[in-house]
Amino acid sequence: MEKLGGRSFWKSQAPMLKQAEAENPQIFITFNLNRFTFFNKFGHFLIWFEEYRSYCYSRNLPFYVCEILRTGNDMCFVADIETYCPLALSDPELDKTKFFIKKTLREVYAKYGDSDNLVFIEDRRPSSYKVDGVETNMMKISYHCLGLSELFNEMHGDCEMKELARLVNKDMCAELTNEFDMVLPKGNVLDMGIYTRNRGVRTIHGRKTLDSAGFQLSEGSKHVDIVNCFVTKILSDEQKADPDTSTVFRKHLEHLMKP
Repeated sequence: MEKLGGRSFWKSQAPMLKQAEAENPQIFITFNLNRFTFFNKFGHFLIWFEEYRSYCYSRNLPFYVCEILRTGNDMCFVADIETYCPLALSDPELDKTKFFIKKTLREVYAKYGDSDNLVFIEDRRPSSYKVDGVETNMMKISYHCLGLSELFNEMHGDCEMKELARLVNKDMCAELTNEFDMVLPKGNVLDMGIYTRNRGVRTIHGRKTLDSAGFQLSEGSKHVDIVNCFVTKILSDEQKADPDTSTVFRKHLEHLMKP
């Protein structure tokens, strides 16, 4: 065990998950992808998160925190969007590109869910990428998109969330490559690899390296409370039981109510 910000972390995931079986965790996290812990109360997690973020940022340290998307926990739809663009792209051009990405995702997502409830957090940093076999310095733009009106509690290779993402991804790719000078990793704009068991997804303010500002609320989502910037959702019994509540997508209610 090792303490980070006053919280004990396991050095591997297996013993952490074994301990969790005896408790009732509300959220699982990993730090640096090599330290693991869980919190039985979401509020306790938020206190630790804000205090340790402040500590790391004030000392210019990486703050690489990820949620572990644990099957069985209620979670909203999440999409991990990754694109590369030329470093020389001007700020107005970059803003136009970012606007187009969000606009396109909203339009495509609206076919499957409530696009008015999409929340975007974004990060960008210089990064190298092979273009036509040549290592090229580019700007990496990353978005996490959370569909707050749709709730799931499965996360694996054949889950409903992955199927929804696959349909969105298919519609987005052609438009992005045809309209803008964007490079898509392996031909995808969405990272489909996140739809696997116990995958870690970087949180808001999380940064892998010091040349990144970390994930921040994007334009159009800056009003969103930090509580709604995490994939894991904590629902009351009343919310789960009410088919008209705005926080539970109707078609998944029966699935969410399973023991």
